[in-house]
Amino acid sequence: MIIDNSTYSVRARTAEEAMPRLKAMVDWAQDLDRITTVRRAKLDLDYTLTGGVTADALRTLAQPVPGLADYVIGLEANGQATAAAETWGRHLDELQAHHAQKGSQAIRIGSKTMAVVGPRYQRVPHALLAERALEAAQTGDWVPAALDASQTRMQIMMRTADPVLTVKDQDIALTWITTNGQDGMTAFRSTMGLFTFVCTNGMMLGTSLYKERVIHTQGRLAAAIARAQPATVETATISRVLNAAAEKPISDLPESYRSWLKAQGLTQTTIDAVASNSTVYDGLNCITETAHRNYKGDTRDALERTAWAFAAKYTAA
Repeated sequence: MIIDNSTYSVRARTAEEAMPRLKAMVDWAQDLDRITTVRRAKLDLDYTLTGGVTADALRTLAQPVPGLADYVIGLEANGQATAAAETWGRHLDELQAHHAQKGSQAIRIGSKTMAVVGPRYQRVPHALLAERALEAAQTGDWVPAALDASQTRMQIMMRTADPVLTVKDQDIALTWITTNGQDGMTAFRSTMGLFTFVCTNGMMLGTSLYKERVIHTQGRLAAAIARAQPATVETATISRVLNAAAEKPISDLPESYRSWLKAQGLTQTTIDAVASNSTVYDGLNCITETAHRNYKGDTRDALERTAWAFAAKYTAA
């Protein structure tokens, strides 16, 4: 198989639809890993864009000399490759000494340098995660729901083949999402949560049963990788809270709950939207939709926890 800039992307609701694509992605990832290396960054006159280095990697290499990378990139963009190489060559000794002292490493795919990272960087092969997803799918208990992969980034979403609970006539499955990067900028992430079959792509409910984010650093990844695999969890408590939330009307949201939601970081607009829903379950999903639509990272995670806490708190009252 030829390794190029192909991107695999598919959303699927049945194993029959997704399994062939998942198997193809495993083959692709295995071929990719065979030509991907992390080794000491070596600078020479070929480290220009036409010589096989990405713009981001070039900027990291040239960081000790302010403005050098953008100037070289500009020269190459204007067809002045010789001038770019001459300019780069004038700073070669300085850059070599800097990166030798730092112990910089280059992430290379084939002959192209994709990124420059520190000496403790540890690569997680795309193939490891793709193979793990395929093994889970072959048991029949898990189905590939979404697959996205490029040379530098991969995300796999698996869901249980059968629902683990039903709320308001909506089937809900467990979902496992893992994200990996080979660009020096994408952390390793693994999340277990809940998935509803309300649309083609599904929707995450406001609860994460397990969530982990680890940067690609030696000594920190081994345990996280071992935990990053589809697994069944106890859903009795989740089922009880969600079904109670589906039956519990919000009516007029008490001021104490409004104040609590505000203290959790929700805007007044979102609080009013939550209050306009007919049940606590709908309010939970309102918070979650807001989190996924408007926020990223830690803020989104915090709002997901708030959604679940809101449901548990309100139904217990």
